[in-house]
Amino acid sequence: MAVRSLDVGTQFERVVKLGDYMQFSNAELSKGYCRSLHTFEWFPDVNADLTFPEKLVNPCNYLTLQGQAGYGYPEAWSRWFELFISNRECVGFPFLHKDMCATHAFSMQVQGIKRFILFPPSDAKYLYTFGETGTRSAVPHPDICAFKVDRDAFPLYSQASLHLADLRPGDVFFCPSDWWHTTVVVSAEPSVTFGGNYVDSSNKEEFLGRWREYVTAQKLVAAGIIKIEHGGKRRGTSASWSASSSVTPSQVTSSRQPTPSE
Repeated sequence: MAVRSLDVGTQFERVVKLGDYMQFSNAELSKGYCRSLHTFEWFPDVNADLTFPEKLVNPCNYLTLQGQAGYGYPEAWSRWFELFISNRECVGFPFLHKDMCATHAFSMQVQGIKRFILFPPSDAKYLYTFGETGTRSAVPHPDICAFKVDRDAFPLYSQASLHLADLRPGDVFFCPSDWWHTTVVVSAEPSVTFGGNYVDSSNKEEFLGRWREYVTAQKLVAAGIIKIEHGGKRRGTSASWSASSSVTPSQVTSSRQPTPSE
């Protein structure tokens, strides 16, 4: 039976049988979040039938040009669709974040109701960002979803402009590049969502610039020139990474492809 990691990128990450998780009969497993399940690896037949909503992509998804004209990002990004599964027992996406390299994102809701909580790019200064690329927020995700953020611990948060969007079956949601977002299930039944990231004419140049910066940082870490610590600080020493870094060791030294939605 296929196995899959739950709560990827958190201290609670563990490997379980996918079939056991999807039965939602185990109270402990039901608290986990099955996210970033790449359909081209797990469900290649389904992935072949998935397409980006035409009205969102103008004039095309430049990620499909991987390998052409000097583009060097992961080939997997050219067919990037992910499956997200969770239920109400799960606290939701583990952290407030923005997707890497200024990619746009979209979500297609299949089952259940998923709530997106969003903040515009200009609110980054109120969200206590950290990590080498500054793509995660230190404000606790459960507190954001419950609208109970500790204003003494995070006083600037009160100046942020929170937006809500509830996705129901059949809905398609567009998240522009650099918008901060997180999710939580608000329906009694489990939530099933297909999502993807893409680049079109509106964010192409910004994407290419950030991708080059990302590749440069990878090389410096692999060469042992810089060290990434909690809070995104760099030091000139041997390569090492903290668990909270927005780019993980596996993305530098293994075959695992970096995920835009991380």
